[in-house]
Amino acid sequence: MLKNRLKKNATLVNDIVNEIALITIRKDQNELVSYDKIDSLFSKELLVHGIKAEYVFDILDAQTNRLTFSEDESGSSELRDSPYKIALFPNTYLLESDELLLYFPDKESLIIKNSWKVLVVSILLIFILIGLFYSSISTIYKQKKLSVVKNDFINNMTHELKTPISTISLACEALSDKTLMLDTNRRSSYVSMIKEENKRLSILVDNVLKSAVWDSTHLKVNFVRINLHEVIQHVSQNFDIQINNRNGKLTLDLAVEEAFINADKVHISNVIYNLLDNANKYSPETPKILISTRNADNSIILSITDNGIGISKDNQKKIFDKFFRVSTGNIHDVKGFGLGLSYVKRIIDLHHAEISIESAKNKGTTISIKISTHGK
Repeated sequence: MLKNRLKKNATLVNDIVNEIALITIRKDQNELVSYDKIDSLFSKELLVHGIKAEYVFDILDAQTNRLTFSEDESGSSELRDSPYKIALFPNTYLLESDELLLYFPDKESLIIKNSWKVLVVSILLIFILIGLFYSSISTIYKQKKLSVVKNDFINNMTHELKTPISTISLACEALSDKTLMLDTNRRSSYVSMIKEENKRLSILVDNVLKSAVWDSTHLKVNFVRINLHEVIQHVSQNFDIQINNRNGKLTLDLAVEEAFINADKVHISNVIYNLLDNANKYSPETPKILISTRNADNSIILSITDNGIGISKDNQKKIFDKFFRVSTGNIHDVKGFGLGLSYVKRIIDLHHAEISIESAKNKGTTISIKISTHGK
């Protein structure tokens, strides 16, 4: 009995000692904790690391699991879940240590604010790389198209130049062959053939050389007051022979009463001639071409309509490109270098006019030019 009583008394004394130690330790911890001191230390340390963001801190009591400074427990979940926490008294062995918690309410916005410059620069670099990639692909594609056009032009030019050269060569051989007894008429015929083919060669070479002049930014345009109808009639009379040779018909429908414009007479004449030439070349065996004029908003609209093979939607975007030629199918052999319409577009632009096209496959084509009647 004495042994049991001594054991109970020892247990009671041990409990009393532990309780006294617990009270003392808790008292010492609470005395060490100071909100203002911790706040000051946090503020200084964060500034040392260049952090100026708003922060919230508190101490989590390990025994009661309550926050020391916060009275409102409803909004404490973010603070309790914060990854920024540390034991306040790690050297306490008799009790579980309280934790010091730190939480940044605007952490995401702070990160975005500090990294927006890098983000913007990265986005700009991405767009620049995309632009460079697109530009490279576009350049390669254009170079490929240019190579195809160049090869077509060279092949076409070779064919165009080869024919008159061969004709002249054969005629010269016939004239120089003493074994052939040529009468005066036959000799004159060969001479005339050489003359015509030489003239044709000269025209072909001039067309190629003129293309360089047409591309020049210093192309001179002499603006004067001219009667558009007179220019149309003059070009039509000269061109009517080619239409008649193919049993075709050229019709004029000049509805404008006052057809005066400010323009370069030579270039406008060339524009009309080139359009008529295309209408004739790309028409069937009996071409029917209509030239018409009408008024529209202080402007004159000149239209040239044919009954030709027409132009597809895809080709309509390319017909004013240099050296581009529309495929003629099996209509007839169309000769040329693809320079006429590029010249037309250049002159129309220099006159600050507008050119448009309406066409469909096998349904003919209408090309219209809208030019102002008041100045250039």
